[in-house]
Amino acid sequence: MSIVDVDIRQVSDNALLFASHFAQAIRDSLGHSYVVNRQNFSEEPFAHANGLVVTVRFGGSVQGDYMIEMAEETAAALLDETDIPLDQYERNGFRIEAVDMLTRLVNTAVGQAVQRLEENHGIISFDPAAAFFGEMFFPKVLSRRFTISGDCGPITCILSLNMGGLRIARRLDEMQGFLEDRTQQAYRDKLTQLHNRAFYDEVFVKYIHEADRYDSELSLIVIDVDFFKRFNDEYGHVVGDTVLASVAGVLRSVLRKSDVPVRYGGDEMLVILPETNCVSAKRAAERIAEGLAANPVFIAKGGERIMLEVTLSIGVGQFEHGENGDSFFKRVDAMLYCAKETGRDRIVATCDEPSKSSGFAE
Repeated sequence: MSIVDVDIRQVSDNALLFASHFAQAIRDSLGHSYVVNRQNFSEEPFAHANGLVVTVRFGGSVQGDYMIEMAEETAAALLDETDIPLDQYERNGFRIEAVDMLTRLVNTAVGQAVQRLEENHGIISFDPAAAFFGEMFFPKVLSRRFTISGDCGPITCILSLNMGGLRIARRLDEMQGFLEDRTQQAYRDKLTQLHNRAFYDEVFVKYIHEADRYDSELSLIVIDVDFFKRFNDEYGHVVGDTVLASVAGVLRSVLRKSDVPVRYGGDEMLVILPETNCVSAKRAAERIAEGLAANPVFIAKGGERIMLEVTLSIGVGQFEHGENGDSFFKRVDAMLYCAKETGRDRIVATCDEPSKSSGFAE
């Protein structure tokens, strides 16, 4: 299966079907009237979203995303809220409620729409819905969008196919077989359910070899939880474990199926990104940071519910052909060190312009 085998009409029909099912889910669950606006249809390549975005990644012979995009005000209206709370604590509570509602509705719509996709392309697996707030970039090449109109404001429904993902499926068939053989418990971190250091040590050299052999792109993300020792010291190791599990959950929800998240040790995590350049890898790192901010960690202490301030320092880099795995890792680890030395809660990449990095602190 390649992208040219996909009937464009099938993509448009499935995007319309997804939009129709999502409108129906809103009507059934929330009682708000929503209909598909067939006149507001777009087939331009989709790469950018702003506001509240909920996405479901799917994979099989075709790979991509089902997505919805709306203003936060629309989400508030769907929840029968008159205004978005200004208080940060209340706003986080509102966002959690909005994400819970919308991910449930999107999962319902995707479950119905993907059945039609499977009629033409075989079994399709999909991940649970993940939500983001703010400005996001999704490097896609083929998409279809419909707007559904209702009394709470417009919502854009999108079906987007990932051509790059299809190339990965073809080029790295042998690699994928190797990965499937290594999903046994010995290569899985029990706490985070990410791949562990032993797995990384075994497969990273294979990705290096693959990138050199095919002259393909390969990037690496290195992540540290800022001031992680403070969580263990102040709240105990159970809370520290909760923080790590939450970060790992964000990684699983925002990364592609072809990406390889690893718990490297302690609070340090890595992501191997095949067929990915530095700029796209940095965007993936931004989605990780934004995903963590959108899904804060809460704990109970003294009868109160406390939100922990969890932030990440992230280094990003792209493989340079001819170098070995150690030198590649050290270059990216140096970017992580720079992120920590320049204030933490930020991303530093080898492709950054001088004095330019992504900071997430307000």
